[in-house]
Amino acid sequence: MKQGEIYRVLDDGEEPKTEQRIAHTEWGDDATPRWYVVVSRDDLNNGESVVGIPLSTTNLEEREGYKNHAILRKELNPGLLASCAAQAELIRLVGKWELDPTPMTRIVGAEFERVLSAIGYMVDAFVFRDVLDIPNDDEPTLW
Repeated sequence: MKQGEIYRVLDDGEEPKTEQRIAHTEWGDDATPRWYVVVSRDDLNNGESVVGIPLSTTNLEEREGYKNHAILRKELNPGLLASCAAQAELIRLVGKWELDPTPMTRIVGAEFERVLSAIGYMVDAFVFRDVLDIPNDDEPTLW
């Protein structure tokens, strides 16, 4: 699994799909996101799990105002089934067994940097202040 790849979360007891490309168009209709973008570095993804952020297709206009969300537009990412928001505050360790082994697509370049910036904002990583246009009112402390 590679950084920026998007995977579907398997339902309990569901067997992984064997098709080369995921054919269905369902994103889930409840509040629980059904898709995750892998954000952990490639060299850290060799074990049993990866770090991922869930994606949501609901309330995109509202989520555009949240700096802890990165909007991924279908028109800029043709492999996406729909535009969606990467919700950085819901970052978590995801077991590879929870994910369909075939990625839907991969987000790269400036689009993926916006996902990383949302994570940086969420944890108040001062190195991302310029990217997000956040005023530096107080001197950050190094950790």
